[in-house]
Amino acid sequence: MTGIILNFIISWFLTIAIESAAAFMIFRIRGKEQLLLALINTMTNPAAVLICMMLSVYAGIPFYCSVLLTEAAVFLTEGVLFRQCMPECPHPLRTAFSLNLASFGCGLVLSVFL
Repeated sequence: MTGIILNFIISWFLTIAIESAAAFMIFRIRGKEQLLLALINTMTNPAAVLICMMLSVYAGIPFYCSVLLTEAAVFLTEGVLFRQCMPECPHPLRTAFSLNLASFGCGLVLSVFL
């Protein structure tokens, strides 16, 4: 049980760190928008990890398929939330896609080394 909780915490922390850094460097997102980004990721990341685990374990969907399905849903959800909560963001779907691609890519690289 503690392994699952630790997985949630590490995934959430890395997502916040990577996406916040990428948002700052690529899209110049700072201040209040950084806080909103963290809050949006706090809503979507634990749900994404749980859904991904449930799809692969209980529904029998191959792990990489469940990851792709979950990431697509997260990207669309975050894009809509960016559009509603961050009107200063000129391209919310592009921003959501780029940030999720950055954190997903870093996760793939880390999974190879860990």
